[in-house]
Amino acid sequence: MTTNPLVTDSPSTSACKTTNSKPFSNEECLQLVKALFDGSENRVHNRYLCLEKFCTDISDTEKKRLLPKKFNHGKLSDYWWLCFLEGEGMFCVVCKKHSMKHRLNKRDIFVNKPGTRFLEDALKGHSSSDTHKAAIETEMVHKQSFFHKEVCQKKNVETSLYEKVFSTAYFLMKNFMPVRKLLPVLSMIENVYDYQNLKYFDHKSVGSQREFFLTLGATVKESVMEKVKKSAAFGILSDEACDISVTEQLITFVQYFDHDTGNVHVSYLSCQDVLEKSSSANAQAISDLLVDTVETSGLDIKKMTGFSSDGASVMVGKRGGVAALLRLKNPTLINIHCICHKLALSCTDSNEGITYIKEVELILRQLWSYFENSPKRMAAYLKLQMQFKHMNLSKGASKTVASRLKKACRTRWLSLDSSVKAVHNDYEALVTTLAQTQTEDAMALGLLKKIKTMKFLGTIYILKDVLPVLSNLSRVFQRDTFCFSSIIPEINRAKDKLNGILEEETPLVSLQSDIDSYTNISAELSMSPKVMDDLQSLFKKYITALKDNIDHRFGDSSVILTAFCIFDPVTVPGDSALFKEHGNREIQQIATHFFADNEEDRNQLKNEWSGIKYHLRDTLKPNIPQSVLDNTHKITTTEWCLCQLLSVTVYKQFFPKLCFVAEVAASLPVSNAWPERGASALKNIKTRHRNRIQNDLLDALMQVTVNGPKCEDAGELVKSAVSQWLSMKDRKKLAVRAEKSTSTAATAAAAATTSTESGMQTDDTHLVIGQDELRMEIEAAMKTLFLEEEVGESDQEDDQEDDSF
Repeated sequence: MTTNPLVTDSPSTSACKTTNSKPFSNEECLQLVKALFDGSENRVHNRYLCLEKFCTDISDTEKKRLLPKKFNHGKLSDYWWLCFLEGEGMFCVVCKKHSMKHRLNKRDIFVNKPGTRFLEDALKGHSSSDTHKAAIETEMVHKQSFFHKEVCQKKNVETSLYEKVFSTAYFLMKNFMPVRKLLPVLSMIENVYDYQNLKYFDHKSVGSQREFFLTLGATVKESVMEKVKKSAAFGILSDEACDISVTEQLITFVQYFDHDTGNVHVSYLSCQDVLEKSSSANAQAISDLLVDTVETSGLDIKKMTGFSSDGASVMVGKRGGVAALLRLKNPTLINIHCICHKLALSCTDSNEGITYIKEVELILRQLWSYFENSPKRMAAYLKLQMQFKHMNLSKGASKTVASRLKKACRTRWLSLDSSVKAVHNDYEALVTTLAQTQTEDAMALGLLKKIKTMKFLGTIYILKDVLPVLSNLSRVFQRDTFCFSSIIPEINRAKDKLNGILEEETPLVSLQSDIDSYTNISAELSMSPKVMDDLQSLFKKYITALKDNIDHRFGDSSVILTAFCIFDPVTVPGDSALFKEHGNREIQQIATHFFADNEEDRNQLKNEWSGIKYHLRDTLKPNIPQSVLDNTHKITTTEWCLCQLLSVTVYKQFFPKLCFVAEVAASLPVSNAWPERGASALKNIKTRHRNRIQNDLLDALMQVTVNGPKCEDAGELVKSAVSQWLSMKDRKKLAVRAEKSTSTAATAAAAATTSTESGMQTDDTHLVIGQDELRMEIEAAMKTLFLEEEVGESDQEDDQEDDSF
């Protein structure tokens, strides 16, 4: 019975001590044969390769070629190193691996030139030759040397090591940490947590670190763009923001329907310097940037069917605005004035129309500034506040209360609600604090006179009940994905609440019940019939102005937005006569907008609508979830219907044109809140200490910050980034630049020295200009620009955390 050499023949430790022992295991020998003759088109015969392929002899063609010579296939079992390549001859795997040559005559038989003497003495002669023994010794040294072990270990941990380094870089990006902290964090991990494999990490140059972050950002963007490309339509949300370096940035987001999850998503797209290629942030410059970012992202400009902005004239101008210029690229583009900005303008218009409301806003701003800029005043105010509330707080709790009070004093239009609540809740402490300092501070005296009146107190009560309604409406408008179908219902809901407050006179009733407690503070705070009449008049004017301005701002909805109401299954009538005419006028408007130049497509859309109406009435309407019908769910019935139409494959097959319109409606951005969030992220990334971040790195950081998954869920993304980084280019370590005294020829010779057997990837390190040379260049430039007096002046703090690369 023949023994299987792949099982029984393995080199022992004692055998490895002799120079003619086999330095490979059977599996290693098999893999070596395959690697050495991988590119050969002819059949290869070897002891282990033939055993694997059940080969027992050479081919008949080879036998005829060798005549009158013969090759004994059985000899392969006697010599583990022997390989026979049909069409050539015999080779030695160990000698071929190390490219051995005869010491004297430099012959390379059995290495590059095949052996053709198929006799036993020829095989024995090579086996006992000094060249063969030297090859085995070289292999044994490699196997047992520390350097070889380190190289092997490095190759084994290379991929996992890169993934850990990229994960660390991802953590820094996700948590707004300076990118220059990468090497210190890795050093800390290596030393504190004793992670020894980090010693194999060679890519520590500034250029390599920059590549890490850019690759992670590009990988995140690519994953998002793959989803956007699958959609038939998408919308663009864009706004401008000025960063800490006084650079005007155009922040752009994209809204689309994700066919993988069946939901609408908003993702960050780009951050661009508006004035980099233009002298003015005009409509042409902004539209060119938007077109450029869409095209460079691999998106089709014809699919951009929605555009949302803050409503500035440069954005929405009818002739020369950004939206008008984008319509030249895609005539079906729908322009949306952000509903959050519309609501803000409605509130501002109302306050501007009523003089005393505007004056109260100014007083609240002055109160916040008075206490915010003086720790002494804030401490006195907090002590009195705790005394009035009979609180005995610990030191830590006091600090918490102080922090909350400062936040409540902010008086932007959305935060006016918080400011009013703070004054209402702590009015007694506020009046007492100002009264104690009025003799020493003229500002305190002036503020005290303004707030210690019945009219001011009554206005605070009015605002306390009215502003929460507007704040809640604003928060609803700022939801992640807010659908156009929710605009009118939410506005009507807010107006009904305002009408209820007006009818019940809730703030005035509350003031009358609380007036006695305020009279104890000051006799001036008493309710007279004249004061009550003035407050009632102010109350009615304010509510009426709010409702009128909201109607004025939101009453000019576009025809196409109104036509999208056909996707609400609740409005589909059950009566046959009404059902036949339902939505026909709206579908005509939609067909004219999207298919103005194609009558065939218009007719197809109308036909599809006449058919899908039955699905809306008989299939979708009865199956609407109760939570959606009761308005306890975040989405409306229209949003639910759009998601159903786009998620069910049957609808796409039978109603393609209508599903395209549904996707346009689903991806239509009506709020510009996301670019505002992007501006907040931008300011967290580009801070005073990191004000020289270049825009490509800034864009990568924004991609990870806004679009990237949580650090614990980023495993697959990091692996993809590592694969992309490794495939970018071959990384070879260049020689370090020689000293000035070293000749150019010596430097070139040193740079040309390479290792032929090194398979490692290392940094493509660029030559760095010497510090003295660089300093001279900077001073010369400063002198030319007449800036000698500023040389050497710098912000010491900026140098500590600068991410200029």
